[in-house]
Amino acid sequence: MARILVAGGLSADDHDSAIGKARELFATALGREIVTRGHVLLGGCRSDLDAVVANAANAAATTARLDPRATIRSWVTKSAKPSHDVGEILRSRVEDWRQVPRRYLFPEPVQEADVVIILGGSDGTHYAASWARLANKPIVPVAAFGLAAAEIFEDEMASFDRRPTGRIGIEEFQILNRILQVFDADALNMFARDVVMLAERLITPTDVFVIMSFAEKGDLKDAYNTFLRVCKGAGFTAYKVDHHFDRSQRIVPAVMSAIRRSAFIIGDLSEPSMNVYYEVGYAQALGKDVVATAREGTKLPFDLFDIPTIFWDSQDTLETKLKTEITRLAPKFGREISGVAL
Repeated sequence: MARILVAGGLSADDHDSAIGKARELFATALGREIVTRGHVLLGGCRSDLDAVVANAANAAATTARLDPRATIRSWVTKSAKPSHDVGEILRSRVEDWRQVPRRYLFPEPVQEADVVIILGGSDGTHYAASWARLANKPIVPVAAFGLAAAEIFEDEMASFDRRPTGRIGIEEFQILNRILQVFDADALNMFARDVVMLAERLITPTDVFVIMSFAEKGDLKDAYNTFLRVCKGAGFTAYKVDHHFDRSQRIVPAVMSAIRRSAFIIGDLSEPSMNVYYEVGYAQALGKDVVATAREGTKLPFDLFDIPTIFWDSQDTLETKLKTEITRLAPKFGREISGVAL
């Protein structure tokens, strides 16, 4: 369960009634999708967007027999009138969300959020984005409906490699700028689901990058298949760069990006390889959990000698030991290995 803040506004200066209506319908779909997928909606209780999203979330919570006060949490500043009356509404300790207050308090919706989705909006929406950046929260600006969210999307694209978006690839992030051919309910509902799923991936990565020799040896191929199988059983997707490499990309940036956005790393040290050693070192420098493996009898170099390593002499041994290690890591990411109680 994640805490998802939706910020922005529905009022448009572009006088495009079609996209304005689509923006509102999408906001409704977004509120419903957040609750349906088991998350908590956070909001500012200040704008027309806040009201539309909260009311849609409230309807979804009622249908699912959930307590709206536990599912929808909103804050309003001292001088503002609440824009809706659903869920839990609290008075903010920060009087003006456009200024940095004494004691450097973050606005509560930003402070408590795991991720910030931005839709529409105007100047005030840029303040929300700035607070999110200061708090190091991932931002999901839905550019498809224009206004401030589209400008914030361009800002995020310009600094993509330096933002918490590192858990996903830039090609995934660009769905936020999708061109919708029609604005019917099915298309908007599907887009809302895609946006919430993208937000989920920013919070909880599911990819596992495998670092290992490219040597075409039977036991290494078998080991890679064991990595795939055990990770899949735990709800992760394991892959290595030569199986998911776009030939138009430079390989080193592709590897660095894959390491950054992975939940954890599996590094097989069975074959001496400077590339493998370098990539494992890079993962460690980022603070990533590294599950090191090696064929029984492998002599590890001095710099890697103190890394806890799973030594395997068969795929059965590798699978058993790997399950044990990933079982230890899985709770960090809300995952469970099939047949193993956590």
